[in-house]
Amino acid sequence: MSRLVLGSVLRSVKLGGYAVQACNVFDAVGMDAVLAAGERLSSSVVVWVSMRTLRAWGPHRLRQLFAALVARRQPEIPFLKSSAEEVL
Repeated sequence: MSRLVLGSVLRSVKLGGYAVQACNVFDAVGMDAVLAAGERLSSSVVVWVSMRTLRAWGPHRLRQLFAALVARRQPEIPFLKSSAEEVL
């Protein structure tokens, strides 16, 4: 999977007149399901994590989980990275 900056994707979305799904996840199962759906559809997805989930998991553990799940995916399928990643 490749990393995309959310701002550049949103500009492309606006110019192209299409949408990118953003899914709020609470755990590893939900995160894996969102990434699997993006992979199956060959589509970018936004994995959305609330501040409450971030506090519950902790930024380090959440980043490790996300990286591990992304690493299992096909390398040519992009995923989005928001500017909020600095928080993680």
